[in-house]
Amino acid sequence: MSRTIDLADAQQNAAYIVGETDLDTLDAAAHEEGHLVRRISLAGCRDKNDLLQRIAKALAFPKTFGSNWDALADCLGDLEWLPHAGGYVWLLDHAGDLRDASERDLDMLCDILDDACKRWQDSGTPCFAFLALSDLGEAIQHGWFRASSGKPYQPR
Repeated sequence: MSRTIDLADAQQNAAYIVGETDLDTLDAAAHEEGHLVRRISLAGCRDKNDLLQRIAKALAFPKTFGSNWDALADCLGDLEWLPHAGGYVWLLDHAGDLRDASERDLDMLCDILDDACKRWQDSGTPCFAFLALSDLGEAIQHGWFRASSGKPYQPR
């Protein structure tokens, strides 16, 4: 079953698995809401270090970023160095490349992104992460919707 996400509603903050073709629609919808949007390419991403460098670069993390999971969680919960925005949307394409290289790293990333998005609920700030896979059927089969309560995203 799919559901529609309101990008203005912080109560729906979470990390979601989506299809690659959904990213442009999400990008446009997030910009319409006045959110700060960052695209992070995971094409060819092979390991945790590569992943963390890509995220740090896309989100302009401070030079003091510790390049570990805890530091990623801390930075995603802060973002004070970024321009003020109505909310945050992170679009990660080719998540299947990371999954193929290290399913464990993808699982950890989903957990950290989901936790970070939900922490922004306290301030009423919309924050969403969308990880794109080319084959949603495979994602459903392997239970990779864990970060989004088991429900795929349906763009509105």
